[in-house]
Amino acid sequence: MDFGDYTLSTIAPQTLGYEVMGTVGECSLEATGSMLFSAQGYCQDGIVYLSITEDWQPAGGTMTCEDTQIPFEAPGFKAIHNGPYNNGEEFLLTNDPQGYTVMREFLGGSGYHTWTLTSDIGTVPLLPDGK
Repeated sequence: MDFGDYTLSTIAPQTLGYEVMGTVGECSLEATGSMLFSAQGYCQDGIVYLSITEDWQPAGGTMTCEDTQIPFEAPGFKAIHNGPYNNGEEFLLTNDPQGYTVMREFLGGSGYHTWTLTSDIGTVPLLPDGK
């Protein structure tokens, strides 16, 4: 994917915590880890196109089988999300304080995750007022 010069990007990779919970046969597991993410892209005609990189670090926790706790580590996972047309995930610029949300299947397992783009930039007139 070639965006040319990126006009939008995260200042540095950001970190979010995550939890893994589930079952394996008769055992249950719980683990926590962190995910590093960054985004870069551009804005055109009121649409922000972002290539989003997620780097899920391994999660450490415990697996419990018949009251016995066993240390457990879930493997990490890295994905780059470029949207359905390979030009970036598409977010509409909106005045809604809730922003604009995109939902995609989680590529590292089952379920979904979402990204929400919010903006606090006020409206800019196309023509200077009174000139």
